[in-house]
Amino acid sequence: MEKTKKRKRRSDSKVITKEAQVLRFMRKSKNLSMRSAALIINKSDTLISHTEHGRIDLHNKLIERLVTAYGYTMEDFNLFMVSDETLFVDYKEDLINFIHKMDDAQIMKAFNLLKAMIK
Repeated sequence: MEKTKKRKRRSDSKVITKEAQVLRFMRKSKNLSMRSAALIINKSDTLISHTEHGRIDLHNKLIERLVTAYGYTMEDFNLFMVSDETLFVDYKEDLINFIHKMDDAQIMKAFNLLKAMIK
C-alpha cells in the first residue's frame, strides 16, 4: 500500500509575527477572551487562536476587522507595529517563557530577587 503524501498546511507551522503579537496585545488589553472576540466579528474562536499563534497568514481585511472589534484604530495598530517596546499582555505567561530561556544560575538569581520582593 502506497503512502499518500500529507499536504503541508499553513496551520502545521507557527510563525508568530509582530502583527499577531499586536493583535493579541490589543485583545487582552480589553480583557476579551478569544471566544468573545470571535463572537464580536462573527467568526470562530479557532480563527482568533490561529491568528495569534501564527498558524494563518494575516490579511489586511482581517487585521482591520479585529483592530476595530477591539476598540482600536488602524493608527493605533501601526503605532504598536513600529514600537520597539515589548508588548506584555499576560505577565505570568511571559515570565514562564523567560524562565524556560534561562540557565540554572539565572533562574536562581531571579528566584532570589522575586523572593526578596515578596517579603
